Amino acid sequence: MQQRTAAITAGAVGVAGLTAILIAGAVAPPLICTAEGYVESVDIKVSGSGAADVTAMGFCTDEGCERVPAHPAKGRYYEATRRNAHLWNFPTGTAPAHVAVTAYGGPREAHTTLATQGYDLEWRRIYPGDQCRFWRETDPLRLQVP
Repeated sequence: MQQRTAAITAGAVGVAGLTAILIAGAVAPPLICTAEGYVESVDIKVSGSGAADVTAMGFCTDEGCERVPAHPAKGRYYEATRRNAHLWNFPTGTAPAHVAVTAYGGPREAHTTLATQGYDLEWRRIYPGDQCRFWRETDPLRLQVP
């Protein structure tokens, strides 16, 4: 009788342990995402007969503006990276809905405005199924410089 009771107890403990493992697998802990250094950015493709004359780019959002050659008195400063002769990139840190882009030519001390255009941006997640990667992208903007 004692052996039978021990076997039943061992079986009950085994079933309880297996049930606990199955429940733990079915009920996942809450998702915790750490804030990793993601940055939204906007690419600007410059074209037209004056594209080769572009020496600097200005980029404005509702939050602020980069004025070439001086920094703005207020607002956000965006520093452009020239990727090649016809491609510029502005890391924004946010996903602005509206931007204005200005192409400048000439030496830094006396920039001349070559072209300006406003854009409405549509952002999409780069990794749509991943709950922890919040990087977003938008289509490149095209700026025609006459």
